Amino acid sequence: RQTQVPATTQPAAESTTSVSSGEEAVDAMVVYEPGNCIYLGPAVIPRDTKATFEIDDGGHAVVVIVGRVIDGTTREEIIEYYETHGGPNADPLFRPYFAVEAGTYYQEGAGSMVVEFSEDGDWAVTCLTLPDSTNKNHLGGMIKVIEG
Repeated sequence: RQTQVPATTQPAAESTTSVSSGEEAVDAMVVYEPGNCIYLGPAVIPRDTKATFEIDDGGHAVVVIVGRVIDGTTREEIIEYYETHGGPNADPLFRPYFAVEAGTYYQEGAGSMVVEFSEDGDWAVTCLTLPDSTNKNHLGGMIKVIEG
């Protein structure tokens, strides 16, 4: 019997480790449960590190997005934006004001995705429910990429 986890827009976990050395392969995981995106991985990664993200979509139609955001954008700003934008009637291609277009990675559904953190700064891990579902973003976590 499965235990039902209450849905929340607040990410359940900041990270599982504090800093990656950049010399070994970095593993991370993203789990989607309805209304909740959970990022399990380092909060700080050296530039030019490659990380393999394992995606568990929980059987739901979801896209995991890992991409740069404008430096200084806070978790709270992103969560507030996601709570007030999107939805079934929104444009599925809308781009948040804080997103930096270059260097964004996408993975639709379960599987794995390799992300190369080639730029210093703030990155966000987000789960997007597909337009035929709810078309909502849920922040899973933030990553700070630093000079190695």
